[in-house]
This record gives sequence, C-alpha cells and structure tokens, in this order.
Amino acid sequence: FGKMHVSGRIFEESRRHRNDGFDVYEWCMEAMLSMDSPLNGYAPWLKERNPEFYRRLKTEGRRLLHHPRELHLTHWAAERAIDYIRSAPKDRPFFCKMSVFDPHNPYEDYPLEMLEFVDEKRIPGPVARCEGERRPQGILMERNHSYLGGFDKFNREDFRRMRLGYFASIALFDLEVGRVLQALEESGHAENTLVIMTSDHGDILGDQELLVKGAFFYDPSVKIPLILRWPGRIPAGKRTGELAQIHDLAATALAAAGFPTEQITRWMPEAMDLVPVAAGGSGHRHAVCCYRNSGINDQGVAWDPPIHCTMFRDDRFKLNVYHGEQFGELYDMREDPQELNNLWE
Repeated sequence: FGKMHVSGRIFEESRRHRNDGFDVYEWCMEAMLSMDSPLNGYAPWLKERNPEFYRRLKTEGRRLLHHPRELHLTHWAAERAIDYIRSAPKDRPFFCKMSVFDPHNPYEDYPLEMLEFVDEKRIPGPVARCEGERRPQGILMERNHSYLGGFDKFNREDFRRMRLGYFASIALFDLEVGRVLQALEESGHAENTLVIMTSDHGDILGDQELLVKGAFFYDPSVKIPLILRWPGRIPAGKRTGELAQIHDLAATALAAAGFPTEQITRWMPEAMDLVPVAAGGSGHRHAVCCYRNSGINDQGVAWDPPIHCTMFRDDRFKLNVYHGEQFGELYDMREDPQELNNLWE
C-alpha cells in the first residue's frame, strides 16, 4: 500500500512491474502524482471521502499545503494496512508493506496539528562547512544545482521551515504506525509478526551545504532508521551499532517466514538475516553505497557530465570515491561523526 519505485514512475503508473510479486497492489507514488492511474489506490479513496479536497489536490498539486490528517496519504496507507491485517490468515505467513511518501519534500503538507508533537527548540540548524574548503566536483555540482535548486537560493528561515515540516511529518508517521501496531495486537498477530521500519534514504536538509538527496554519502542521507520489533524474539529497546544494508531485509523476511537458510544463502549470498543481529549477533564487516548518475539536477535531467561515486564504510571509517576524479573523502566516524574533517590527503 503506497509508494513503489522499482522502475520509472511513468512506467509504473500504467502497468505493474512483472516481478513485483504482490497479490494486493494499491500503488501511490505521491499524493498528487498519477491520480488517474488505474493502479492508484489513494486517489479513488480520497475522491470518495472528500471530492472537494480531491479536486483541489489534482488542481493545485504540491502547492496545496497542510493536508488534513484524515485525508493524508500516510493515513490512507495505514488504513489499508490495518484492513489487510484484520483480514490476514492466521494459519500461514503474510507479508504487508505500508510505504509512505513523507517525510519528503515538499515539506509542508503535514497536518497542522502535528506541530503539537514537535519541540522546535530542539531541532538543530544545518551543519556548516568551512568556507572555501576543497570538495569533490560531484558534491559541488549537487551544492549548486540540486533538483531542489542551488544551496545559495535558501536562507536560514527556509531551512527552519524544512526541518520543522520534516519532523512534523515524522510525528504523523509515528501516530499512524501506532495504529497499525494496535491493529496487530487486536487481531492476535502481534506475537508472531516481525515488524520492520526503515526508509530508502534520508534528507540532508541543508547540512554540509546540500539539499534533499543526491551524489553524496553523509550520514543524514545514507544512515537511515532501522527498527525491528518481534515480541519474544528481539529484546525491546536494544540498540546495536552493527552494520546492515537494505538488501538484508529480503533475507530477514524470508527467514521469518520459515524459508530454509541454505536456500536464502543460495539466492542472496550477500544478504543477512537481521533478527540474530538485532538480538546481539554480528552484522556486516562493511557496507557499500553506490550512486550511478541516478539522480537529476535543477533542470530536471541527469547530470552531464555524469556523476558516479561509491561509499565504503566499516565500523570506523567511511571512504567516498568519486570515479574519474582525483579527490574524494575519508572520514573517521568515531572521532568526526559530523563528517567535517576530510582525511583524503
């Protein structure tokens, strides 16, 4: 239920990806996108609930701010996940994916009442770089021409609003996830269900003189949240500094559903079941992140010349290589968690 992004949006709005694997498929990339797609699950739900808001969203798009909670895309995704959980079979495994768009730019579609849950005084301002510091050309291209615009177009107040909206969107997500977990409890599935909360990327929100996401590997962008909940199998409240990667979730879900370890190892030898890691075991020795000219610039097109870069991370150091350049980044993440002292030279 919600965002699926395994191929291009225009392709996805007209037909299912042949390998997506879902029996129930209610797609919505973003609240105001592809509203006429036959696969869109949110738009017809919204039209039935509130025709006037549906019309305004279709007409105004991203200019329509502060969506009411009861009509918000995040609320819809939770509603559909709850309905699915309530009807899920109790005698065999099920897999349900609730995938929401927010927190994401534009940052001000959150319901206004979410501000009650955010202490704005505790939201830090952007982490700054040293003026005139040498940086890889790929990062300078992102700084000056990100798809949200050049960094210098924005001021302190812009970043304050961005960050406030980001946290307000997380507050809404938190409340809606609470409803889903309550439905698991009420349906009798909670003790036998692994719940995973994660994201596909973060948002740098002005840190390092950068915006949104892109050809860079600073922690606000790549160190995403990962929470696992399985009563009786994973200790509640336990935190680990072990390294994990998104592709581990496939192995984790299959293992939870009872697939033999040897089959999972054969199918995905670089993926790891994270339940033993969350319970105190060892994770990966290193993590890798690749960017292969896979974003766009402020002209809405791919970078030219292209940007290709790769991150290697172990338990202490992070190395960012910009292919074709003679300069990159190396950070000691223990001594320099804000990634301000580049040791490349």
